[in-house]
Parts: sequence; structure tokens; C-alpha cells
Amino acid sequence: MGSRRRKFKNEAKLDGDKVLKRCTVCGEFKDLKEFYKDPTKLFAVRQDCKPCVAKYREVYYEANKQEVADNWLKTQYNLSREELNNLIEIQENKCAICKNLMTGYKEPMVDHNHITGKVRGLLCANCNFGIGSLKESINILLEAVKYLKLHE
Repeated sequence: MGSRRRKFKNEAKLDGDKVLKRCTVCGEFKDLKEFYKDPTKLFAVRQDCKPCVAKYREVYYEANKQEVADNWLKTQYNLSREELNNLIEIQENKCAICKNLMTGYKEPMVDHNHITGKVRGLLCANCNFGIGSLKESINILLEAVKYLKLHE
């Protein structure tokens, strides 16, 4: 399944009042809902069906895990693998908030400002989810501190 070359002709047929389109990979005629949208294609859907796309993506990901991860880092955070490794080294592989070692993770979580996109540092999952759940609001975080102190 590594290749996505078309094995079948791109065609469609009517089934009652429903249009069925043939997947060019598996050859099955399927409802248009079984195809991802693409306004540049026939019937405004891709030529390969969703299950075939999923199989291709799975195979591609397995063969290119590091490249996919590196591209995601670059796209999401404008961060190279080298820059991420430098941050890990600078932080001594510790969370920037709780200072616990970040072990057991595939990679530490990149904390960034959701408005500016600027990377702030690396966090463990708990701290990242914590500040995210509190809407990254300094006021809410300070209120949480007051609350915890009040109920010590």
C-alpha cells in the first residue's frame, strides 16, 4: 500500500438518486461523503477515499516519523529540531514551571503564546495543560494561588 498510484479509473455512477464515485486506489464505488473535499477535483472531492488516504498516511508516517515530527515543529512553532534540543539542554530536561525531569514523554511540550506564537519554553504535560486550562491568564493563575493559600 506504499504507492498511491491510481490503479482504477476516476469515474462515477448513479445509484438511484445518489452519486457514487470510484476510489482510484481501492476501486470501490462509494458515496461522496467517503471522500475528502477538494474543490479542484471532479465532484469537488479527492480521487482516493478516506480509508485509502488513512492507510497511505499511516504507512507514510511509519516510514517518515522523524521528518513528520520535524515538519510539525517547524510549522507549529517555527522551531527546528536543533533549536528544540538546545531548549531541552538549557532547561536541563526539566519543566520550566515545576522543575521536574521530563521523562516518559516522547518529547516535552512546547509552550507558546497563542496570540504571538512566540515559544516561551518547554513544559511537562501537567503544567502545559494546567496553564492552558486556566486560559493562560495571569489573573486567573493569581486567583488560583490565592484560593490554594486560603485553603491550606
